[in-house]
Amino acid sequence: MIYDGFGNINKLFYTHAGLTTGLIYEYKVEVLNFNGPSDTSLPNNRAACEVASGFNNVFQISTSQT
Repeated sequence: MIYDGFGNINKLFYTHAGLTTGLIYEYKVEVLNFNGPSDTSLPNNRAACEVASGFNNVFQISTSQT
């Protein structure tokens, strides 16, 4: 278990910090409530990528009502 929402039912997300760039992480979700645990979800694979960099600044050129 990496996240237990007990006492905080409104938090519907999890942030996983400290990942290693280039590795693929597999996540499965299981819900636990007063009825007991659910079936585990199918695996969801995500790659840990480097932070994007090297972008130019964005400038607004003009605006109109149309």
